Amino acid sequence: MDRRVLVIVVLLAGLFFPGCTPYPNLQVWIRTLPELPEGPAPFWVYFYAQVGFAGGEIVGVEWDFGDGYRGRGSEVLHIYETPGTYTATVTVTHDSGATASKTKMVKVDPPALQILNHRYWIESDPYYRVVRVEGQAKNVSTRKLALASILVKVYDIDGSLIGKAHVNRSDYLEPNEVWTFLIRCDVGQLGEIARVEVAPGQCYYGN
Repeated sequence: MDRRVLVIVVLLAGLFFPGCTPYPNLQVWIRTLPELPEGPAPFWVYFYAQVGFAGGEIVGVEWDFGDGYRGRGSEVLHIYETPGTYTATVTVTHDSGATASKTKMVKVDPPALQILNHRYWIESDPYYRVVRVEGQAKNVSTRKLALASILVKVYDIDGSLIGKAHVNRSDYLEPNEVWTFLIRCDVGQLGEIARVEVAPGQCYYGN
């Protein structure tokens, strides 16, 4: 068969059997926030799938975050709780049946904040209660933090979560610097307070 005829046959086949040719020229890229996905646990990463294709439409966007968890959608948030190096993978599916995948490495370091001490007290009136938490946290990493946060969770005697709150520090927290924090957590009249948990929250490295 003439080579030119063979090329035409292959191209025509692509019109009826898209999986046999580059149609729909499906491509995918991963964008993240932060742009360089490296930070201390718990590490929050916003993933975005940027897709290029010719004609038709995308019918599925699936994520494998590399830590045993999965997600769906072109924009997803995932929180890595455990230090380690992970490979996040996105797979997109076109309505022709064509698929494309892309990977991105995520590096999660040990927590940057160490809770040095804390105390809490309850402010209440006949209709409402507030738990206030005061304490100190230290940046124990070797890098300064552009964002640091502390999480508070309040539990009742049945172990149910009845309130949660956080506080952020968005000015730079230098290595070994101690941060004195104060958090207000509204719990209303829900349950008898049995336990208040204080832990490091979302943190990002500075430049």
